[in-house]
Amino acid sequence: IISVGLYSLFINTDVRLPEWLKIRTLDDLKNKLLSVVIVVLAVVFLGQAVAWDGARDLMGLGIGIAAVIAALTWFISVKAGNKGE
Repeated sequence: IISVGLYSLFINTDVRLPEWLKIRTLDDLKNKLLSVVIVVLAVVFLGQAVAWDGARDLMGLGIGIAAVIAALTWFISVKAGNKGE
């Protein structure tokens, strides 16, 4: 996603991409990257939850990942709110 976004921003702006992958500004690219990071964090936590053996503290990991996801989601929503101004 990052390489396609950088290519479409700086090298060739006429790249045929699906609408959800079209990146028009650097902020669009940043939001896509943050969305990918959120999904990766969720998948990592679900992988740990599936492989949980009962010995590790899964709650601490879950709270930490949830805090990061909440902060990134808040950041994306604030940036989207500032776009309209």
